Amino acid sequence: MVLKESPKTEPKRLQLKSLPSQLSENLREGGVKKISSFVYDDTWQVLKGYLEGIVRDGVTYTEHTRRKNVAALDVIYTLKRHDRAIYGFEGWSSN
Repeated sequence: MVLKESPKTEPKRLQLKSLPSQLSENLREGGVKKISSFVYDDTWQVLKGYLEGIVRDGVTYTEHTRRKNVAALDVIYTLKRHDRAIYGFEGWSSN
């Protein structure tokens, strides 16, 4: 019997394919008639940087507690650290 090695999984890439349509809808509601293609690129870079920071900090919380799975509290603490606290979770404890 030959054991096969499981293929190494690559990290999932961020795919937000609906970003242009959502962005254009929001801009059109605000009164914008034409949108430059540079707006999409700049928005994508800002969103990607923000999400990378959130994920990096969430993983740091997880690694600090020596767990392999990111818990909801890790995300809550990360968002709180970035001044984006989710209301209703301030007093929630992990007991």
